[in-house]
Amino acid sequence: MDLFSFLRSVRASWKAGLDYVYDYLRYLRCSRTIKKKGDVIVRNEILILSHAIEKGLSLPEPRPGFGEIKVLRLIRLLENLNQIPENTFFHRMGTDALAAYSEFHEDIGHRSPVADNVQSLLASRCTKEDLIAGTTRLDHTHWDRQRERTFSVMAKNRHSVRVFSMTQNCEREIEKALNVAMRAPAQCNRQSSRVHLFVDREKIKKLLEIQGGAAGFMDQVPYLAIITNSIDGWNGGSQRNQPWVDGSLFAMSFMYALENQGLASCPLNLALGRKRDHLLHKKAGIPESEIFIMMLAIGQAEADIKVAKSSRIPLDIVRKWH
Repeated sequence: MDLFSFLRSVRASWKAGLDYVYDYLRYLRCSRTIKKKGDVIVRNEILILSHAIEKGLSLPEPRPGFGEIKVLRLIRLLENLNQIPENTFFHRMGTDALAAYSEFHEDIGHRSPVADNVQSLLASRCTKEDLIAGTTRLDHTHWDRQRERTFSVMAKNRHSVRVFSMTQNCEREIEKALNVAMRAPAQCNRQSSRVHLFVDREKIKKLLEIQGGAAGFMDQVPYLAIITNSIDGWNGGSQRNQPWVDGSLFAMSFMYALENQGLASCPLNLALGRKRDHLLHKKAGIPESEIFIMMLAIGQAEADIKVAKSSRIPLDIVRKWH
């Protein structure tokens, strides 16, 4: 490398470092890492805790009394949530999740102090009909219908599944879905997304243990995909976040393509600290140059299952015309 090229590399490295510092400071200012108050913060936590309850209820065999610490936290948030129109959806989301939690425990005859606290909060709720949180059932015909639906209907009826059949061979359908996913947009046509597929049950379990979010169904995942993006094709600080953008476009296309093939999936986040990131690279045999986008549990769903409702926030919150 000549002196000019060396100096240019030093300058590019310095600018990339400043870009990462810019991201770091903004993240600290705006995320929940430091900032703990405000309606937006509370709303986000209500969504997260409500979904944690839904996920627990959608497992093959929910554990009596599961998630009690999160349930108590959700109760406190709902009690302190400002009663303004902007918070109406979030209050209902939280109370409906607790109503579904309460119904489950009533059905199995489980009583506890936490269950009593839930009942106390729900005492003011007028009806238990039309819950927007909790679970909904999918029967064996759902997947056949998904294959025949228009894209918009299929997308609105996609659910993350945590109950898979362990007897079906789905490799042919997975390959077909991957061929479709490869049409996902990629900046400058880099096509740097990669997919690592695992079928060995013990290997899958060990990898899911590192991920940490599949307790309750990790023994029932027939196929596991780890979606990555290779950063050796990216350059400079301005492209620092693009691998996650391209990788996520690929991952979502893959999930929709799997749905079209009659297969269920469940995305599992890989928001890992540096130690677990290093460990997962090592245990999965994935090069350091590939950054993790997500894991994806894949398989044919059981015939009659429960899935989280995962209701969506109002469009007015998402959409802003300029």
